Amino acid sequence: MNWIICPFLDNWDLTAAAAEDCLRQSIPTRLLLIDNGSSPEVRAACHQFVIDQQQELESSRVMSWHHNPPMPSLSATWNRALKFVWEAGGEQALVVNNDLRIVPQTYEWLLEVQRRRDSYFVSGTGVTEEQFTTWDRTFDLDGDPAGPDFSCFLITREGHTKYPFDQRFIPAYFEDNQLVRQMWLAG
Repeated sequence: MNWIICPFLDNWDLTAAAAEDCLRQSIPTRLLLIDNGSSPEVRAACHQFVIDQQQELESSRVMSWHHNPPMPSLSATWNRALKFVWEAGGEQALVVNNDLRIVPQTYEWLLEVQRRRDSYFVSGTGVTEEQFTTWDRTFDLDGDPAGPDFSCFLITREGHTKYPFDQRFIPAYFEDNQLVRQMWLAG
């Protein structure tokens, strides 16, 4: 199964839209929503979303974790979720921010780029709302990478095992830049 990890803190309307996009991917996915200290109202909305999706999809493709108090850093959240995915037999995971929209082919395209380049890490690139709504559904899988965008990235088990996120960046949220530097320096 192809896992998607989506951490969030409040902003349920954005999170719900992102979660729906995650469930509409062109390949089968399981979604792990990670509440990192939201209000009781948002926790309740997330819980109801999981129940509704399980009934609608007739499966347990959606699950949620609630951390209150929150995890100490985003990298701690990512590392814990990725460890769970690896223990569940996953070989890669798509990690998305809760404030973005992704087209149905996002996971499939990033997986194809990862396979073609034999990469540990592949990132999607952000686009404007206008670009998203007028997306022409074409994509150059062999084109030059546009650079990392940590709002949407695919990471492999092997890559994460070799380069876990550094949890010392509290609360600076610099772990994404540190990982790119670490991988770049290692070749």
